[in-house]
Amino acid sequence: MPADSKQLLERNLAALARSSRTTAEAVRSASSRSDLEWSKAGDGVLIASMEGRSLASKRRPTEESERFARELDPAETGAAVVTGFGCGYHVEAVSRRMGRGGIVLCFEPDVSLLRAVLERIDCSAWIESGNVAVLTEAEDGSAVSASLKGVESVVALGIKELQQQQSPPRLGARSQRLCGTLTG
Repeated sequence: MPADSKQLLERNLAALARSSRTTAEAVRSASSRSDLEWSKAGDGVLIASMEGRSLASKRRPTEESERFARELDPAETGAAVVTGFGCGYHVEAVSRRMGRGGIVLCFEPDVSLLRAVLERIDCSAWIESGNVAVLTEAEDGSAVSASLKGVESVVALGIKELQQQQSPPRLGARSQRLCGTLTG
């Protein structure tokens, strides 16, 4: 791995470890997916495709992520559950929309995908500035509890599940289990 990718990964993992220590450790130990095809989107940001499916919009992923985040009303939602990390742009947009007044729980079971993205895209600033946790096991109650430490009361405001368009075919029924663990 090039030195700049290693530094970027470490910066991203340091930010992630604040809210998702188990996930950060799993990503550090994982190998990066080698089957991703990287390219620039129409708006110039880096995107990836996996098994012929884009992990973000090919045209304007940041603009489309903002539109995705507008599905959420932060006044009525304490916890936003986002299924699939993809390239992270939609998680970033949801985090900005929620601000520090709520929490964003992202479910991404593919640790090798997370590593590949975190080696190439700088997510550290928005992970550090928001209440963002990334979970790899939807039914791991202890990891969910750890990610909610200090913000438990905001979950009582309501939970909203948001599915990135590209995630359901890849995640299937696993994507709904995190909400079940939260409300269980």
